[in-house]
Amino acid sequence: MLILPPGHAEATFARRTLNTRERWILSGVLATALALLVVVVISIATSGPKTTGGCINVTSPGFIGAQSVSGCGEQARAICHSALTGSGYTRGQNADVLAACRKQGIPLN
Repeated sequence: MLILPPGHAEATFARRTLNTRERWILSGVLATALALLVVVVISIATSGPKTTGGCINVTSPGFIGAQSVSGCGEQARAICHSALTGSGYTRGQNADVLAACRKQGIPLN
């Protein structure tokens, strides 16, 4: 049988308070998590343009980085025509734009 000294059980159940350094660390971690949450919410809320009927929105790799091509109505038809003729875009971008034109039902003439 183990005999504990008097008051030992109370000492093990007592809450320990945070010192100043631990409070600073905890507040820094919480501030960083909150800032990350704000960045994620803003990035989701401000997403790119939506593709609707008669509109195209294509992001394809280019020479230096990704290139975004978007347009609606007559502008979308002009973009599809230039991709069909092969002017203004690389071969891979032409394929991506033409695929988006077909998907949205924009005539390729």
